Amino acid sequence: MGEATGGYERAVVRGLHAANVIVSVVNARMCVTFARATGRLAKTDRLDAAVLAAYGTAVHPIGTVA
Repeated sequence: MGEATGGYERAVVRGLHAANVIVSVVNARMCVTFARATGRLAKTDRLDAAVLAAYGTAVHPIGTVA
C-alpha cells in the first residue's frame, strides 16, 4: 500500500465507469495512515486488500459512476 500509481489507474477507472461500476480513488497516504492506526502495516497483497476494505467500510469514500 502507498505506492504511487503515476496515473496508471486512470484507464482502469474509466473502464469501470464505462461498466457502471461505482469507483472511489482514494489518497494512498490516508490508507497508510489508517493501516498504521489499526496496526496493520504488513506488506502483502492479501493484507493490503483487507486494509483497503476496512478503510472503505470505516470511511465510506464517495464513489462515482460516469
